[in-house]
Amino acid sequence: MGCGSAGAWKSIKALICCELDQTHSGSSSNDDCNFPLTGLNEEFTPVPEAQTWDFDIFEYASTHPEDFMTRITGFALDHLGSTKFLRLDHKLISSFLADIQRSYLEHVPYHNAVHATDIVQAVFFTLTSGQKGHRLQDLLSPDETTALLLAALGHDINHQGLTNHFLRESKHELALIDEEDPNESMHWRVFSDKLAQWKILDNLEAARHESLKEMIRDLILATNMDHHAKILSEWKTLEPLFSLENSTHRMALMQYVLKFGDISNPARPKLLYDKWTLRLREELHQEGDKMKAMGLEADLTRDRSQKSVLSKVQCWFIQHRVVLYLKNIKKFGPELPEPEAQLEKNLKDWKKRQAC
Repeated sequence: MGCGSAGAWKSIKALICCELDQTHSGSSSNDDCNFPLTGLNEEFTPVPEAQTWDFDIFEYASTHPEDFMTRITGFALDHLGSTKFLRLDHKLISSFLADIQRSYLEHVPYHNAVHATDIVQAVFFTLTSGQKGHRLQDLLSPDETTALLLAALGHDINHQGLTNHFLRESKHELALIDEEDPNESMHWRVFSDKLAQWKILDNLEAARHESLKEMIRDLILATNMDHHAKILSEWKTLEPLFSLENSTHRMALMQYVLKFGDISNPARPKLLYDKWTLRLREELHQEGDKMKAMGLEADLTRDRSQKSVLSKVQCWFIQHRVVLYLKNIKKFGPELPEPEAQLEKNLKDWKKRQAC
């Protein structure tokens, strides 16, 4: 944990050298300690409101429609030191991020660039929350914080607005390529191609390059909603032996952080929560319309002609998914009082309406 205590990259070379000396860094060489920090442009414009839990991504995206993803993600990468860690010029990162934003489909109601940026912000908030020395960014290596943020960025790239269930039932080509993770494996393939196209990881030595790619891939694949029960079950086995010195355990915690971020809507202020819920419902209804047109059966959550079961689904999801991720992050990572309090408030609101 000594490297993490170095703080927010006051000495980037010293921190990376320190990380390379750690057995969990995945490297036995400190050649990277001699890299030059030249060619770096000025930092991205700070977005301090992105460090608050009540950050309104809808308002921000409407104010900066062309580059909201670049602004938020660029600021987060700078703040965490990932820009210097990757040894990249800000102009190149800006071009890469603009390409990623364009690669999310605007017509998709929920799984679009606004959602992806919202998850980047949620992960960034989780990484930077708490007291110095005890923040998640202090407990993970630079490789891991960078991988976590990049995985959040690309976790739904090129999403078609179709669930894995639909892809399997309709025998979609994505399900024929990968039946277990049709969406997630596609997201990883597209994002991996973008990383290669823009040479985002190419300034790292080979072992660290491959390690970072592997972490990003494993994190993106873990966002499969079908894997919630499996990941929660595996945590029960891991928890009694959990150690931040164990890279497998840290990856499990990172997966928890990304999965919490990905389903964190019920822990947001109610105005934001309601907007996301309506967008998700519309996306599911559009999928139901497609299923009916194909002669497939649409269940209650997808059939727009049926009475909405949204409230009951939300109650179950809060109690059996979101609460558990928050609870387990809190045990070994940062305390997150703002989302925890808002989640409880939103659940109480559902109960008052006798929806649960």
